[in-house]
Order: sequence, then structure tokens, then C-alpha cells
Amino acid sequence: MVAKSPTPTSFPSSVKAPGSASTPVEKHPSDSLVANATSNTVYLLAYYARLLKGNRWLVFIIMLGLAGHVAFYILYPLGFKYIFDVVVPAKDWGLLTKVAILLTVFLGLGAVGSYLQLKYTSILGGRVLDGLRSSMVNKLTVLPVGYFTNIESVDVLSRFSGDSEKLEASMTRALPSLLETVLLILGSLLVMFFIDWRLAIAGTLLVPLGFFAYAVVAPREDLLNSNSRRLKNEMLASVEDFLHSWLIIRAFGRNEFFKKRFDRVNSQYYKTSSDYSYYVNMTPVLSDYIMNGIMAAIVIIGSVLSINGTLTIGSLIGAFAILRKIADCSSKLSKHYFVFINATRPCKRIEKLLTEPEVRTVGRVGVELPAIQHDICLQNVSFGYLADRPIIREVDLLLKAGRSVAIVGPSGSGKSTLLKLMMSLIQPQTGDILYDGISGKDVSVTSIASYFSNVLQESHLFRGSIAENIRYGKADASDEDVQLAATHAEIHDFIVTLPKGYETIVSHSGTTLSGGQRQRIAIARALLKDASVILLDEPTSMLDAVTEDSINKLIAKLAAKRTVILVSHRLASSRNFDQIVVVDRGRIAESGSFGELISRNGYYKNLWEKQHGFMVEHDGTMAVAPERLKLIPIFAKLDNDSLEELCGHFATEVFEPGMLVIQQGDKGEKFYITVRGRLEVFITDASGVETKLAVLGDGDHFGEVALLRSVPRTASLRAITHVGCLSLSRSRFERLTESHPEVLEALEQAMLARSRN
Repeated sequence: MVAKSPTPTSFPSSVKAPGSASTPVEKHPSDSLVANATSNTVYLLAYYARLLKGNRWLVFIIMLGLAGHVAFYILYPLGFKYIFDVVVPAKDWGLLTKVAILLTVFLGLGAVGSYLQLKYTSILGGRVLDGLRSSMVNKLTVLPVGYFTNIESVDVLSRFSGDSEKLEASMTRALPSLLETVLLILGSLLVMFFIDWRLAIAGTLLVPLGFFAYAVVAPREDLLNSNSRRLKNEMLASVEDFLHSWLIIRAFGRNEFFKKRFDRVNSQYYKTSSDYSYYVNMTPVLSDYIMNGIMAAIVIIGSVLSINGTLTIGSLIGAFAILRKIADCSSKLSKHYFVFINATRPCKRIEKLLTEPEVRTVGRVGVELPAIQHDICLQNVSFGYLADRPIIREVDLLLKAGRSVAIVGPSGSGKSTLLKLMMSLIQPQTGDILYDGISGKDVSVTSIASYFSNVLQESHLFRGSIAENIRYGKADASDEDVQLAATHAEIHDFIVTLPKGYETIVSHSGTTLSGGQRQRIAIARALLKDASVILLDEPTSMLDAVTEDSINKLIAKLAAKRTVILVSHRLASSRNFDQIVVVDRGRIAESGSFGELISRNGYYKNLWEKQHGFMVEHDGTMAVAPERLKLIPIFAKLDNDSLEELCGHFATEVFEPGMLVIQQGDKGEKFYITVRGRLEVFITDASGVETKLAVLGDGDHFGEVALLRSVPRTASLRAITHVGCLSLSRSRFERLTESHPEVLEALEQAMLARSRN
């Protein structure tokens, strides 16, 4: 079993230089570079030391191999000196054989050392990176909801790819090489002093000169590295947008728009990454030329000493071999340090993820509740993602076990936030939530999670087979259990028609399945978990009208047999629920059964009348009833016969998420009524910046002026969900008014009255 490295803790990222606060000290630019390099080196060494804890035996084997490898390179030049100064002048073949055997033994020991170092460094690196990635994944599972709403997915993924790769290169390749080169340089200089102190002093000049190239290039390289990573993430995000939006791009024929946006980012990334690559590659080349020039000068000096008789030929050859190793090590030292220190920013990004505040995972006293037996009670609960902008305001709500509860209200009223609070995904800022009378602060989050089976708005599927997606609700479920859950969700018959049945592979977006099929698989997953409560968060908002109707019938069956909490802005899906809770701007506006709420003539009844009065046929065709049309102010004074005829002139139009219904600046030709779905109203300024104005939902209407005259649209409308609309064109309206002039007169009076108001 591979041991997991502990999650690294925070280390200081900078070292403050001492100095007087009242007497500022002028610093040379190189001082800052040295200070940053020192600070980052200390940071990385401390960070890696923490990561390597628990792997002491591997570190010991690596150091043992490193010692043998270094010893060979330090000692073999002495053999050359001995051969040329003693063996060759003596012409002693026996002594030459002994020296050759000894050098072969050293070579073998060095080879074994190199093998141990390389082999176990790879094992150590893989083990540490495996533990680090596992720690990051574990961290993602306990981060609060706000973290995922405020960060790009590409930014998170870069921690597992580019950042981890740079850390691995720094820790498992650059750091051991740095240690090796430092030991080789120190050992070689000691041997040089043994051979000739003058050449040894000259050799020490090679070491600092090896860092000259790094000192020149490092500041520019660090800036380019940061910009290159940022632009790479933007480029990848642009591609990710295309993968998620290709249908809309094709539908609108806006390929050029996407290409231009991508090319703009890609060209910036190309230039920055090219500059970065140039500086990275230039450093070792510049260092090599400096090293070769200095080494040539030292060899010439040694040759002069040898000609003058103050240096033996063996000493010159041995010194030359050592000088080559020092020069090579000095050049590599800057290169390896460059790779080593380049991991500072990635390490800090990984560390930042690992030190993010976590959600609460256990209660204060660790109470474990097997299931909800009596009720869930919200007491004076308030919450807002921003402290000064509450979404939920002083809510008191009692939800009894065994009953079906629908939480309804307009978009943005706080319905889904209430669900997140119940599931303990977010914590109340004030008030408390009680589970069977026990404070949620005392109950473990895992226990609370076990209460609920969830069906979310977007019916997310994981990459894998259909069976795996359903079995996610209960890992140890048998095939029979999976099929039974699918049968109850009314998706089994479809699954068995697929060539591979339950083993059919689907992507995370489930693009090979329809919206209704994905939603039924999500319902099967929730049923298989068989929790105390099934939570349904806008389960039909992304579906077309016909599929929505079939899913609503399935939800009605579920609600008759178990505790169900439904969140929806569609009131029709909640009509037969035991309790309907109406939420408006974060507060409970009303609560009761359907009959009770309708009889009160309050907020719920107004919402009901706004959404009621539309018909949807099995083929998706929509129609509006005359009494519903009469609720629209511009048609309020029409008689029933006129309304009846007007209803027949409306046409059905359907828009997928992301599609434009109205384009700002286009001439208006139609009046629309939203039957189902949500649209956002926005304006676009001259620079292309969008400003959101409003969100329209079921029963809302827009574009009345288009029935009277063709004028440019003052705003754009875009579908947020699957949208079904009824549209009335001006040409059809004009044909109607030819036989019913009173309709035109009524509309003109209504528009005039509205303009006065």
C-alpha cells in the first residue's frame, strides 16, 4: 500500500530583512532579487521537507546512492593524476592494472549509486505527488459552496496538471540534482586544493559566474511565467466555453465570433509563451558560454604553470578533469536552480487550495441521526452570500416527515438557498435548523447528508455507465436494485433498448440522452439511495413542456409515498402537494394547501393566475385560454368573442438555453407571452458590455408595441432555460383588426393609458 503524504500546512512565503522603519535603506535591484531568491528557496525547502515526512527510508536510500555517485566523480581524477605522475614514468604494468581495477570498482559503485538515486527518487516523487493530488481532491470535497461559484474550473484543473508537473520537476529532478551538483562542486574544490591551490582558487570563480545568467534573466522570466500561465488558462477556458456552447454557436452561425475571441487570447498566449520559452532556453546557453570561456582561461594558466615546471602534467590533467566537472556543475547548478525555484508560484497555489476554509463536517457533539422521524424546523434563519445582502430573511418553517412540501416563488426569491441550508451545504448566519428537535450545529454533516436524496435542476451525470450513475445513490446496490429504481423512475424500458443496456457509457453532460431521460436517471439515483427525504430542486426547468408534464406526473407518484420537498417556480407541479410554501424576496409570504392559498386571494393566487390558462399538447403545441388573455392589460377590455378569435392567432415558438429571442436594435414584429421557462433581459453598450435588467418567467409578456408599429427593440432577451412562448405577429394582428377594429382601438387605449402612467 502506498502511504499518503500528509496535507502540507502553511509556510512563510517571504523573509523580511531587518532595518529601521524611520530610516529607509536604498536597495540595489539585485538586493531584491537575492532576497526573493533566498525567501523562495527557504519556502520551498520547508515545504518539501513537510511533504517528505513519512518517507525517511526512501530518502535514506536516495542519499546513499547520491553519496556513491558523487564519490566516484570526485575521486576518479586523482586516479588520472596518479597514472600520469607515477605509473607512466615508472612504466609499471602491474601498478597500472591495480589502478585500473580500483577505477573500475569506483565506476561500479558510482553506477549503483546512480541507479539507487534515480530509481527511488522516481518512486518517492510518484508517492508524494499521489498523496498531494489525493489531498487536493479530498479538500475539494469539503470546500464551501462559495468557493466553486467564485473560481474557474480551468484554474482548479491547473493545480492537478501544470502546477503539479512543475512541483514534481522541482522536487524530484531539480532538487536532487541541485544537491548532487553542490556536493560535487565542494568535493571537487577540495580535491583541487589537494592538487594545486592556485588552480583551486581559480576554479572557485566558476561557481558564482554560473549564476550570472540566472541573475540577468530571472526577473523577466518570472513575470513571463505568471502571464503565460494566466493566458493559458484563459485560452483553455475559451475552448471549454465552446465545448459547452457548440450547439448555440452552430445554431446562430456565429463561428467567426468564437474564432476571433479564441484567436485574440491564443495570440497573446503564443507571444508570451514564446518569450518565456526563449528566456528559459537562453539561460543555460548563456551560462555555458561563460563557463567555457572561464575554463579556457584557467587551462591556459595551468599550461603556463606546467611549462614553467611548477605543475606536473598529471596534476594538469587531473585538474582539467575536475575543472570540467566544476564547470559542468556550475552551469547545471543555475539550470537546476532555475527549475527548482520556478515551482514557488505553483506550490503556493496548491498550498492556497489546501488551506482554504472548510465546511463543517462534524457537529459540536457529533450527534448521529439515522433518519428524519418527525420534522425539520427552521427557526429565525437568515443567510446571505454577502453579509450586507441577505437572501433568506428571518425564516420560520416547519416541514413534517411523511408529507409532500412544495417551496414555490419567482426566480431569485431564495428557494434553492433554503434547500442548501437544509442540506447543511451552507450555514445560517443567524437562527438555527433543527432535525427532530436537535440543532444542526450538533449533528454531523455526513448524517445530515444521509437524510436526503437529491434531484437537481441540471440532472448531472458522471462519466461512466448508466448503471454506475444510478448506483452512485448506493454503492453496494445489486443489479436488481438498480433496475428496480430505474423501473420506478420509468426509465428501465428505455435503457434495455440500448445496445449495451445498463452498461451504456454516457458523458458527464449526457449529450447522447434527452433532458427527460437524464432527469429520470437522476430520479432513479435518488430512489436507490432511499433516504428519508427526496429533494427536488427545479427538476423540470430545463425541460420542454411535454417532458416536463411526464416528469411532473412521476413526481406526483413519488410524493404520494414518501417525504418529498420540491423547489419550483412552476406552480402546476405542486398543486396536489400537502403543503405549499410561498417564498418572496427571502421571506415566507404564505403557507398552506392549494385550496387554502387560492381561497385567500393573496400572493399565491396572483402567481397561479399568471401561470394558469395555458395548454400544451403532446406534440409541444401551446395555446392560451381567452380568460388568461384577458388578464393582460392591453387585452383587458376585449369581449369574449374577440378574445376567442385572438387566441387562435398565436403561434408556438421554442428556444433552447442561450438562444436569443429578441436582438437589441432589430425591428419589432411580434408580441410574446412566456408559457414556460425563464429569459433574461439585457442591454449591450457600444463596447459590447452587457448589463442585465430583469428576468422574465412563466406568464410574463413583452413586445406589445410591436403590434402597433415597427420600432427598434430597446433591449435583448435570451433564454436561460428551455423556453416555450406564444407569439403574435403584427401581420396576423392587423388581419384580425380588419374585421374587428374594436381590438385595435382597445389596444391603442391601453397603450396610451400605460404611457400616461
